[in-house]
Amino acid sequence: MRFINLFFALLMLFISFSSFAKTENPLDVVNKEVAYLNYNKSAKLAEQVRLKSKVGSDEWLKSTLALAISLHQCQPDVKSEKIRAAKLYQEIIDNSKNKPIQAKAMLLLARFASERDYLHDKSDKAKSRELYGRIIKEWPGSKLSDAAALFKAQLDIYSTNKAEILKGINFTLDWIKKRPTNLFASLQYQLIARAYYRDLNDPLKSVEYDLEAEKIGLPPLTQMDYFYWNVANVAEIGGQTNIAVKYYKKVITDVVSSGFAYESQIRLKELGITPPELVDPFAEAVK
Repeated sequence: MRFINLFFALLMLFISFSSFAKTENPLDVVNKEVAYLNYNKSAKLAEQVRLKSKVGSDEWLKSTLALAISLHQCQPDVKSEKIRAAKLYQEIIDNSKNKPIQAKAMLLLARFASERDYLHDKSDKAKSRELYGRIIKEWPGSKLSDAAALFKAQLDIYSTNKAEILKGINFTLDWIKKRPTNLFASLQYQLIARAYYRDLNDPLKSVEYDLEAEKIGLPPLTQMDYFYWNVANVAEIGGQTNIAVKYYKKVITDVVSSGFAYESQIRLKELGITPPELVDPFAEAVK
């Protein structure tokens, strides 16, 4: 599961647009380029600001973070750039005690350690767990601690070990109980739902947690027809026909031009239900 929506949510945590003014300072320009995903340009600009700043100053910390993010995310993957990005994250951690930017650098370094960022790279999940644990302990109640909790659980749930998967699920449910309105609660429920279906062969539980995710609000940019289609399919497999029918219909009626609409009509007919007509997105235009 690729957390595309989460990537943009995290960017909003790291990049503040509120400081943009008519006359932009160099850091504002750097942040804009990072937000536009123009990493080659943002890396060059951030390097310039960083070289002119005093180590440990706010300007140095922010430009170093922007440079690290740029090198980390820039494509194609170049080993030397990725290794430097990790070193820059560590420099921020070492020079920003008790500042929020420290937790941001920890989170990004933890993500870096858990993934393979270049050819022949190896993941270091132990380091990731350590950093996520530090964020949770040292920055309680913050949005970054919520993100750390999500990624920490993901390490367990994405394993092939049933005990670890259940550990990750239980940790996540405890977290949601403590912080039910946290920014990532919907994604946490969906993570649990995927685990119950994919790894634990329990479609009923999978549907239950997908519906919990929908109840509290799905993240922006969610592909809604895919979400409805997935719920309907898993519900049908689990014998929850009423839920399956409801969500097959939502694919057809709630999403214009869904690629799953025609197949949803077929599934409804197989269940003995007359399906809704497909929505013509051009009907109004040709009147």
